[in-house]
Amino acid sequence: MQSINSNYSLKKYIFNFSFSKSYKFKVYINEAISKIEKNDYQEAVVNYTKAIEINSQASEIYFQRGNAKRKIDDYSGTISDYSRAIELDPNFANAYFERAIVRSNLGKNFEAFNDCLAAIDLKPNLTEAYFLAGNLKRKLGCHKEALEFYNIAINKNPDCKDAYFHRAHVKRILEDFQGALDDYKKYIELNPDLEMISINEMIRTLFRRELRLAKFQCNF
Repeated sequence: MQSINSNYSLKKYIFNFSFSKSYKFKVYINEAISKIEKNDYQEAVVNYTKAIEINSQASEIYFQRGNAKRKIDDYSGTISDYSRAIELDPNFANAYFERAIVRSNLGKNFEAFNDCLAAIDLKPNLTEAYFLAGNLKRKLGCHKEALEFYNIAINKNPDCKDAYFHRAHVKRILEDFQGALDDYKKYIELNPDLEMISINEMIRTLFRRELRLAKFQCNF
């Protein structure tokens, strides 16, 4: 009889302990969310860290802590948290994509491009990943490949205005001047604040280098 009571007490202790941990975990998460809403990202990191101390296998919490660290310019910590999220969940497409953005901003273009490919493989309709991949290929001097990624981004989202802008400059480099001008027109069309720009201003802006070098002829 004493053994039964002991087992009952142990089970009750385990239940209460688990319930307490679960409750605290939720409290820390809610507190972190509250801090983020107040733009207090430092304290959000503190609360996400406390939650991770309770459950170190929650990939989403590492991801969210990475987002908060990014807001306070802790880019090394951000990449570390995104990487841990991916370790825990190899199918975490958004973690790959956000890590790609941070790596791109740090000039780690090859690593960022590989992250884009991983995100695209896991989430084929992630337009932003194609766009970023295009930007990275452009930075790496691979303009034809950049063009392909911009094409896909625009096919998936015809209103992706920045893709038109960057594709215009890639087409200019590839000497597709009419295509470049058409893309720049579309970019302006999708930006109401720029609608007053004249065709002459478009040409001067887009083909500034060619005009300066007298490689592009146009009647003004």
